[in-house]
Amino acid sequence: MYAKYIFQLVLVLFTVSGYTGYSACKSDTIKPLPFSETWDSANFQQNSWHFPSSQGNWYIQTTLGNPPPSAVFGGNPVQTSYYYKLQSPWIDATDLSCDWLNLDFDVRLMSISNTGTEQLKVILEFGPNTRTLKILSNNQSFGWTHYHIDVTAAVGFHFRISIVASGQNSANIDKWLTDNISITRKCRPPRDLGYYPEHGACSYEQKTCRLELVWNPPDCSNLYSTSFSFDDGTFEEYLCPSVPGYLGNYFPVDFNTTGYITSIDVYCWIVSGYTLSLSIFDSTRSLIYTSQVFTVIDNYWTNVPVGNVTVSGPFYVMIHFDGIVAIGVGEDDNGPNASMDLAWSFINNTWTKVSVLGYGYGPGVFGIRTNALVPYKKAATQQEVYLESPDSSSISGYNIYRKRIWINPDTTFIKINQNPLSVTHYHDTIACQAQYYVTTVYNNNCESDPSNTIWANPCYVGVEESSPNPQLTITPNPASSSLKIHSELRIVSARLYDIRGVAVLFKESGMEKDLQLDVSALPQGMFFLQLTTSTTILTTKVLIKH
Repeated sequence: MYAKYIFQLVLVLFTVSGYTGYSACKSDTIKPLPFSETWDSANFQQNSWHFPSSQGNWYIQTTLGNPPPSAVFGGNPVQTSYYYKLQSPWIDATDLSCDWLNLDFDVRLMSISNTGTEQLKVILEFGPNTRTLKILSNNQSFGWTHYHIDVTAAVGFHFRISIVASGQNSANIDKWLTDNISITRKCRPPRDLGYYPEHGACSYEQKTCRLELVWNPPDCSNLYSTSFSFDDGTFEEYLCPSVPGYLGNYFPVDFNTTGYITSIDVYCWIVSGYTLSLSIFDSTRSLIYTSQVFTVIDNYWTNVPVGNVTVSGPFYVMIHFDGIVAIGVGEDDNGPNASMDLAWSFINNTWTKVSVLGYGYGPGVFGIRTNALVPYKKAATQQEVYLESPDSSSISGYNIYRKRIWINPDTTFIKINQNPLSVTHYHDTIACQAQYYVTTVYNNNCESDPSNTIWANPCYVGVEESSPNPQLTITPNPASSSLKIHSELRIVSARLYDIRGVAVLFKESGMEKDLQLDVSALPQGMFFLQLTTSTTILTTKVLIKH
């Protein structure tokens, strides 16, 4: 049924996601955020850095750094076909949910022979994932260079950073130097701050006006882009089915995880220009998606977009073959995850692990990788239940900061609410002009950076809310797709303004008493509806919710 092909190992320079563990062990050191390492202690032990296998040529250089000291991987003694990892302790981000995480570090290279074969990699491990953040090669020497990388994918997990020196011959370099490693968090601010002048609330004798500030909560989108990958990037065999059927991988995703598969990468050996298709099955092996046919690149990765296919828990990605022998999918049978035995066949309506087919194949994993959007906060698995702590980063409220511009002006922004507000609006009275911004306050004592800053001038704004008018009916309010307007007065036109006073929609009526506005393309939030009738102009608030 199968033709077996053995081929020379091929190194594929791709970001490879591993599956070597979910989180920290009970005995591991776990550090809180923020995390900082400047090597001032002149040793690796102070902050619990360690070497999973061997220290190799890693050492602390006390006379070089940015400023000194720094962590160095030197070219001597000479190492060939080497791979030495300097690994941070586990860092705790399990109690975060609405935060950004950033990694900063400095690197310098002193090269001897500019071969491009010696590398320094920075790798992020979180949950079941491993992500390569940066790859530097010895193409030429360079001075201290700063890197700033978003590692928000680690929110909700214990995570760690590894710095890997690898290559063919360490004699090609004098040394790699690293310094000033820091990992910081930022909790997310509110969005879309704006204001409305309040009808009839201006006192021109006292030169004051009342206004209402409105904003949207922070974007705590709980999805991030990741890759589920189990191969090590090299494939020792190609499997070529001689009858129609499927070959593919089982992806043992946590049963509590729901996400969206966006694309799939496959590595095949194939007759040039040949086309394939693939299918996705859920954990019960029910078919949930079949792709269009796609053209495969020979001996290279082919990316297959699949839209957003919803999956909950484990799933299978299977390539459909029509029985032509001159085509095969790469199998990794000696990588770190080969023993997970994830390679499956589905032939003649029978599901079978490839390792038990009886054709000499052992446990392995196919060259099939899944790219997906999954939650930042992953539910605990049995392996990490004891590490989970209560989520304390939920929103406590909002703080309002104001800087008066006219009459008793302020020199800086001043917080004007005593306690965090639990709502997303605030009434204030000002002497015509002031600047505002809003921050989010979280239960874990984190206050966000400011929202957008606005300049409020309610005394001279052109959009002001009218007094309630019984002759005007707006339904539904809130609206999601369309807004129906009925007026006892004949309608000339309607304009919709956002909370910044910017007109976002306009429609003429033709002097009818009924008008309908399509608001499906507008974002959620508060808007002003300004209605011009045959005798007057009416303005009122409407809310759009999708």
